[in-house]
Amino acid sequence: MTTPALSSLRVCGPVVMASATKANTAPRFSAIAYSGGLIRDPAYIRRFGQPLVVDLNGLQVPDVLAVSLNFDDTQRIGHTTSVKVEQGTLVIEGVVSGSGSAAKEVIALGAGPITATIEIEPTDQPQALPREATANINGRQATGPALVAFRSRLRGISFQKGIRETDSPVVFASAAFGYVCDVIEKSAFGLEGHIAPHELAAIKAQAIGQARNELILQRTSSPVDILAAAERFDLMNWVEAS
Repeated sequence: MTTPALSSLRVCGPVVMASATKANTAPRFSAIAYSGGLIRDPAYIRRFGQPLVVDLNGLQVPDVLAVSLNFDDTQRIGHTTSVKVEQGTLVIEGVVSGSGSAAKEVIALGAGPITATIEIEPTDQPQALPREATANINGRQATGPALVAFRSRLRGISFQKGIRETDSPVVFASAAFGYVCDVIEKSAFGLEGHIAPHELAAIKAQAIGQARNELILQRTSSPVDILAAAERFDLMNWVEAS
């Protein structure tokens, strides 16, 4: 099967702001920029016909990346102090070191909804994962049909204030659903051997259906909702509560 040539793609996730701990120090931020699972951006799937997963083991990351507002280099917010892979997810940390209006806006938002978007560029041709075939990527199971980018580079990071009224709610909701599905799959893997397979399958189906209703059909758009949903849809909690 011939895989399509890919340009760079963007993935979004929620930002957590931390206030400065000492006087005359800048606020810090952190974000789960990529959950490590299938990227289900509707626009991306319309273009290439299938989702894509980025193998974080093959992701090239610069030592420091500037963080801007809306990918506008003139609207500098700050810079990264750490970009690392934790438990199969891409976590960024940094400091609001800018002094202009964009940095001041982000600081003023505080705990308000802020979205981090990263731009990833595949550097090798992604490989096709056939229908129903599986591969262990980023510590979890990816099931085809899908594309796998084994080598890529992180090109940029940007913040957005809240959610725009155009296609952003759809993209953000899709990213939220993808992240929660990864949580469901990972927690289900930890339950294998502890409960009957048919019971586990039923719990997974129920959880995915409920997540789809909350995050896709209702288009939840607040970053805080994603973090809360991730904890709520951990199947370990479902089994303990039953």
